[in-house]
Amino acid sequence: MEENQKKGGLLDNLTDIISDVTEKVGDVLENIKDKATEQYEALKENEAIGGILEKGEDLLGKAKDTVTSGIDTLKENETVGGLINKGEDLLGKAKDAVGNIVSNAKTTASDATEQVQTSIEAAKDTVSDAVKDTTDNA
Repeated sequence: MEENQKKGGLLDNLTDIISDVTEKVGDVLENIKDKATEQYEALKENEAIGGILEKGEDLLGKAKDTVTSGIDTLKENETVGGLINKGEDLLGKAKDAVGNIVSNAKTTASDATEQVQTSIEAAKDTVSDAVKDTTDNA
């Protein structure tokens, strides 16, 4: 029994230690983030470095705008736009063709089922007639 308490106590101690370490790591990461932000802001205040950082931010914004504009242009381009439209049309035709195949398969299965039922009914009638003839002649 003491051994179980020791094991439980050890597990509780390990859980507490892991929890404390996790909390401290979170605090350290938050402090690092705050210090990095402070350093970045301080660098921006320096004329030479601040100008470089500002130009970098502007360049990033322009790059994003250029990529967005390029994508919009591709969408408007007759060739690319035409390919996209043709792809959509082809996909629609394939969907219709599959729908037709499924519909035809259902119809064929339904027709086959009706034919089997008709054959079974005819066989029943034939057997009933044969039984009736046999009992009448006996």
